[in-house]
Amino acid sequence: MLSWFSNARISTKVLLATGALVVVVAATNYIVFVKLYRGDAKAALAQKADAFTAVADAAKSHASLLVESETYKTEELLTELKQDREAGKPYTESRIFNTIPVIVGLKAAKEAASREDIDFRVPALEPRNPENDPSADQVAGVFRREMLVELRDRVQAGDLSSLSRVNNSTNQVHVMRPIVLDASCMMCHGNAGHKQGDPDGDGIDPLGFPMEGWAEGD
Repeated sequence: MLSWFSNARISTKVLLATGALVVVVAATNYIVFVKLYRGDAKAALAQKADAFTAVADAAKSHASLLVESETYKTEELLTELKQDREAGKPYTESRIFNTIPVIVGLKAAKEAASREDIDFRVPALEPRNPENDPSADQVAGVFRREMLVELRDRVQAGDLSSLSRVNNSTNQVHVMRPIVLDASCMMCHGNAGHKQGDPDGDGIDPLGFPMEGWAEGD
């Protein structure tokens, strides 16, 4: 092959060299284009998903204001919840459940996300609901847990912004936004003895879960 090329006419060598150069340039441009397109596509998907997490956060904050301003008849709803639980009725069917700020936010975003083919979840490192344990997902569970740990570390460092990553094994974009606890969350997630959430001081919140002893800002 080399001897043939050495003995070839100069015009042939020029044509071959030019052709090889065109192929290299085209391949390089293609690789660069694909990388740029992938980067743009990831950014667009992340921005779209981030908008839905922002909706959840805004709805939660609005519902928190309603709770703190005593717009809801909280004492009446708590009494009704207790009666429902004693009657064996699931807490999710009690009226107070749909006034919980984080539930308001999650339901609003989840309904909207389903229309846009976005898989909206609430993964947590210390979940009350086993379905929210990332380990339950055999496909992307490890990836989600690693993202949660990274998100937690960022929040502890004072960064409350959302986090986006691409799972190369599934070719999916994941976006996470931290849920920051406020005063309205303390009824269930605060310390034992909360005047509304745990008046008897047994450390069990109105829904029947052990209180975590978390604080505002966690």
